[in-house]
Order: sequence, then structure tokens, then C-alpha cells
Amino acid sequence: VGLKDILVDGKPLHACDKRPDGICPAVVDTGSSLLTGPSDEVKPLLEKIHTQEGCDNLASMPSVSLRLLDKDGQVVDYPMAPKEYTLRTLEEVPNTGDTGYFKEFPVLGSNAKAPEVRPHCEPGVGVMDVPGAKWVIGDTFLRRYYSVYDDDRGLVGFVRSVHPDEAPLAPESVPAPSKLAASTGRLGLYLAAPPPSRCRRAA
Repeated sequence: VGLKDILVDGKPLHACDKRPDGICPAVVDTGSSLLTGPSDEVKPLLEKIHTQEGCDNLASMPSVSLRLLDKDGQVVDYPMAPKEYTLRTLEEVPNTGDTGYFKEFPVLGSNAKAPEVRPHCEPGVGVMDVPGAKWVIGDTFLRRYYSVYDDDRGLVGFVRSVHPDEAPLAPESVPAPSKLAASTGRLGLYLAAPPPSRCRRAA
């Protein structure tokens, strides 16, 4: 697909300005965990989304949007909230538990104390320099946007997903797709095409 830019709180980073036609080639990869790209293009983004390990600044972090080209060459923005582009886990606090061991495995007995755990955050964005200087759009993005693949026409469709802990979006809260973008149902399915040099058009 064609990546036009990355936006932070709606402000473009001009990440692809030095590329031919101002477009970064990108691949959508369901087997990749992160959103990655060449070091010189990703580092400005990482500087904007500095994540504290304890997740303390999550509420004050900016939104991040991918600006992709649709099948007609028009730009469509796909925003992600901080909790969506940040990887959050729980980690054990060292030296806070009191356990016994059985053959090198920790065991909680009747007098044992369970270790404390704390939240740990890191950005779901990384640097990866690959041949062709491509961006890789992985699970960081695909957890938020459901993807549909049309191999016959060389197109990928994205639609905002509704997670189990989220209420369905009301029709009035969903921007109407432009006349240049394909849509389906209330949520709008936008079709992204490969960079112009590789675009295959249906007869």
C-alpha cells in the first residue's frame, strides 16, 4: 500500500517527503507485531511518543494516524489512540515475593508471599531497515482496523473494528466515506491500493 505520511495529534511529520512522489511503500503483514519502518523515518515518530515504562504518561500521549492512499489516489487517515499503539503488559517486581522452589520451579506454599506486579508499557512502533526501505504495518495497526484482502485487484480494505469492551459506534459518530472511497455498512470500508507503480486496475 502507499503510505503518504504519519500524523501526530493531526500534525504531519513529512515522513515520506523525500520518497519518489512523496509515497513510502508499505506492506500489510498480519504476522508482524509492530508498526515498523526505516530508521530515519521512524525515529522522529518515536521522539513524539516517548512512553514511560510504568505507563504513567499514557493519558497525556498524542494520537497517531497513518495517512494512506486509497484506490483512487486520495488520502485517508487512520487514527490510533495511545492505548492502541502502546504495548501494555504486567511484569513482576524483583525481590517482592517469598516463594519456595521445587526442581528450579517457584512454588507458592502456605506461608509464601506472591510477588508484586506492575504495568509495563512500550511503543508498538519500531525501527526495521528492510530491502526497499518499506514500512511494515503489523498488529499495532491491525488490532484497531480490520483488514480485508482482494488479491485479484491488488487491494487491501480497512475498517475500524469494534472490540468486545467497546460499545458499537453510532452512525452519526462515523465520518461518511468520501465519494472516492468504497464503503460498506455503517463503519465504512476504505480500499488502499499499492503505490502507483504497482497498482493494478480492474477492467
